[in-house]
Amino acid sequence: MRSIRVFLLNYERQTSLGDCVKLYETAHAMYADLAAGRIDVVIDTYPSAKSTLEKSPIDGLKFEVPPADPAILSTVKPGQINFPVNLDNPGLVAAFNADVAELRKSGKLEKILVSFGFKPDAAEPGEPNLL
Repeated sequence: MRSIRVFLLNYERQTSLGDCVKLYETAHAMYADLAAGRIDVVIDTYPSAKSTLEKSPIDGLKFEVPPADPAILSTVKPGQINFPVNLDNPGLVAAFNADVAELRKSGKLEKILVSFGFKPDAAEPGEPNLL
């Protein structure tokens, strides 16, 4: 097998896949190598892969999200999106939290996610966690 190329720095993937892992600085470079046949596999985040492949499809490409693997913690407990705000501004923090809670409660967040090709359960990330 030719090298597997990884865009995001992920220690777990590097250690579990061995020395065939190489990091790319840009998604464009990574997918260009995939399209040219210089590599066989790309590991990328779902949003990045979806966006890149919608803009520049690759003939014959099989795109899939693998099942969670306990050996790679980030597949079992993936990172969560956040909105960094200044904690010295509690009103802003409360406003963000209230808005997101209302989007989630009304179902609008789920509809937005689905409209961009995400699974509906992405609207419920679970308890906050740090990787």
